[in-house]
Amino acid sequence: MKKQKRIPIFALSLILLAGSSFPAYATQTLTEDGSVNIPLTAVIESNYSVSIPAALTLTAGTEEADGTPFNGTVTVGVKGNISPGKAVVVLPREGVVEGGVLTEASKTAGESAVDAVTTETLNALTDTYNTNITLTGQADPDTSVTVNAASQYVRWAYNGAADLAACETTLNNTSYTNGTVSLSTKISSADTYKGNLQFTFKLVDRR
Repeated sequence: MKKQKRIPIFALSLILLAGSSFPAYATQTLTEDGSVNIPLTAVIESNYSVSIPAALTLTAGTEEADGTPFNGTVTVGVKGNISPGKAVVVLPREGVVEGGVLTEASKTAGESAVDAVTTETLNALTDTYNTNITLTGQADPDTSVTVNAASQYVRWAYNGAADLAACETTLNNTSYTNGTVSLSTKISSADTYKGNLQFTFKLVDRR
């Protein structure tokens, strides 16, 4: 009969500890009666998710003397568990696309715009955060129209935040808190018009 090798319990304990992912801390060696404190820490990192549609076609209204109105609504949702004093900024702007992807310059410009969002700049807004998007004619690239994009919210603060600024709301960890971006323009010349609406989002200090 083949003998089974037995691993000593002490050696087995060392093997299990070696395979664990516990962080290493210095060990205290105590040789006298007394008391000692061990600080305890538990961390949940801030996390969030953003819901944004992949594409949108503006809807035509009734033709008017100065053109046909086109409108659309983008619903932006944010949920998550973020620390007090934090917020998620979701900011729309015109995007620059090459080869089907946003250029690095366009991404950098979006990040800079996000970093500039503060309580002071939000409270300077009257009602919505507005930006313009250019749509260019595909048959006639020399023809373009300007779309106004008006955002209901651009900053989602931590759950329970007080003194909300203009264009700011709070989020939670169970369901999306939605805001809208209303798009509007007028077009006179028949053509297919295309453009790019970029959203940049970032976890920031609420300041």
